[in-house]
Amino acid sequence: MNIRFSGQYSMARVTAKQFNYINSHKGMQSNLLQGGSRKNLLNYLVNVSGERLTFYNQNRSSSNTLLDAINFFDEAVSADTSFNGYFYFGSDGGGQAIPQSAVPRINVNSLSALAAKGNKLCLTSSSYYSYTAIDGNAYACAFNGKTISRAFSESVLGNDRDNVSPECRGNTATTMSVISSLAKGSVGGLHMLGRETVKNVLANVGITPGKFRVSVDGQEKVYYMADDGEIYTEKRALDRIDMYNKNTWLNNQSVGDKIMVFGREYPIGEDGHIHVPTEDFWTSGRCNYGKAI
Repeated sequence: MNIRFSGQYSMARVTAKQFNYINSHKGMQSNLLQGGSRKNLLNYLVNVSGERLTFYNQNRSSSNTLLDAINFFDEAVSADTSFNGYFYFGSDGGGQAIPQSAVPRINVNSLSALAAKGNKLCLTSSSYYSYTAIDGNAYACAFNGKTISRAFSESVLGNDRDNVSPECRGNTATTMSVISSLAKGSVGGLHMLGRETVKNVLANVGITPGKFRVSVDGQEKVYYMADDGEIYTEKRALDRIDMYNKNTWLNNQSVGDKIMVFGREYPIGEDGHIHVPTEDFWTSGRCNYGKAI
């Protein structure tokens, strides 16, 4: 059963009561490990039955519910292909299990593109998107409301399972990581990637230098990207403007000297201040202090 909706596919999340089953037996594997028998652990994983299949049995008539449970679960999901093919929930793989044969493939051609329009990227929680990677192929991605990544079910069952280069996988993972950070309003960790890398991966989804927005469920976060890839949150940009406006420039400059703030020059007035607007202020990331101080 493929997803065949025009535009993005969005499905209500499985209820919390149902998801409780997924975590209800995490301790089983730990008990087996404490017994010191790796063989018993492997047997446990292979012989999936009984209570570990409660969630699957309750939802087997809705393959999309099973699909969403795997791709939108906010904790660990693992899979095996060497035994009899299950997805496992929980960090230790000891929670609920879903047979891989019960999980539908995602029709990536039916999904909305993960792409900005007018330098605005819109995301909806519990939705799938089509991402065109640097190898030119389209892959299904899943956004759970916090992070976006390649849909795990497709990584196991789908077209991104084989023959994807390490470079493509790495670039896609970096792109997803940057988008996830922006969706959460957090840019502090982006410096670890390097500005050029951030700029390049955002170009993958159509975001270019200048003012851009990331919307999650209709709630927008505003950013500014300099030509070198440095990212400013709206707050950081406005704080910079506030600092420049409050500074008394006549200690080191003269009336009429110009100070550049975000690519535009502002003359120093008789009061010793410049007056940078707090709207429509961005031309580039360039700022300077006029004459050398």
